[in-house]
Amino acid sequence: MQINQVLQQIDPERTLFIISSKSFSTIETIANTKITQTWLRDSLGSNDLSPHFIAITAAPLQAKQFGIPDSHIFPIWEWVGGRYSVWSAIGLPLALMIGMDNFYEFLDGAHAMDMHFRHTDFSKNIPVILGLLGIWYINFFGCSNHVIAPYSYELNYFCDYIQQADMESNGKMATFNNSLAEYATGPIILGKQGCESQHSYFQLLHQGPRLTPVDFILVAESAYFQQNQPVLIASALSQAQALLYGKSYQDALTELQKEKYSAAEATHLALHQTIPGNRPSNALFIKKLTPHNLGALIALYEHKIFVQGALWNINSFDQWGVMLGKQLLTNILTDLQHDTILSQHDSSTEGLIQYYKNSRNGS
Repeated sequence: MQINQVLQQIDPERTLFIISSKSFSTIETIANTKITQTWLRDSLGSNDLSPHFIAITAAPLQAKQFGIPDSHIFPIWEWVGGRYSVWSAIGLPLALMIGMDNFYEFLDGAHAMDMHFRHTDFSKNIPVILGLLGIWYINFFGCSNHVIAPYSYELNYFCDYIQQADMESNGKMATFNNSLAEYATGPIILGKQGCESQHSYFQLLHQGPRLTPVDFILVAESAYFQQNQPVLIASALSQAQALLYGKSYQDALTELQKEKYSAAEATHLALHQTIPGNRPSNALFIKKLTPHNLGALIALYEHKIFVQGALWNINSFDQWGVMLGKQLLTNILTDLQHDTILSQHDSSTEGLIQYYKNSRNGS
């Protein structure tokens, strides 16, 4: 488990654990917390672990029952969804990492985007425009995927963050009218840092049969390696241009003929080198990646998600699909931990449970 790898690298006397759990009942989170408690007791020889734990939760009573003192509990509102909670006390680890001054800048950037979204005319409203473009490609061109490609090493995990925000918010089919949507809703969000992307799945974007819109996120000034920025920017713009124009069959054929392929070889290879083009992308340019601009960028995508959810008439703030998995987890975990299977499952799940038991017992 990752928690065990982390514990091997830290000093128990100088470590503060922050337990972030809205319900304070998520099995994985509680399991990790129990592991850290055992580790601290064994390492420090003390049962008073309160100086080493802080809880951020909408269930302070459960946190107190777990042994967290009142003074170490930071409450959050019940109505704040986890994927939208970085602006609340859930942002404490971030604040400790970057400092409070930078955290306030981060909040100010998000607030600036909030005000832009609230007051700017739709024709110049960035979240509205991005949301409408997404609707256009999903519901009128049949696009089921959307790629986010930040050309900045500092944004390497940005797509992972937006993946949850978007797919958990708009991956729904029930509408506010209490009927099933007769149209597609949330797309599958893909992506990673741009240079890695273009050497992995960009091939499919250029020549695959499915249309997939791309958001290129570009940073003009790097905080660390400014000498590399022209290469990153050129890489992003070349990909965007290739998506736009592609390469015609005739251009591919002409290039191959100039490379002195025979007529038969050139004709055969030209089709494989043809790139259709006319594939959509957006370029979001940031002057410099500051806490203010990062806050604005995250808030931009949050408001885009809201715009699309409103137009699809779905609730972007629940996640019943996730909740079902949590409900099933309890019974399956119990069955994994006992010699016999106590709950009734489908044959596939029962077979997998039994395989795990046999593997654990060496049979």
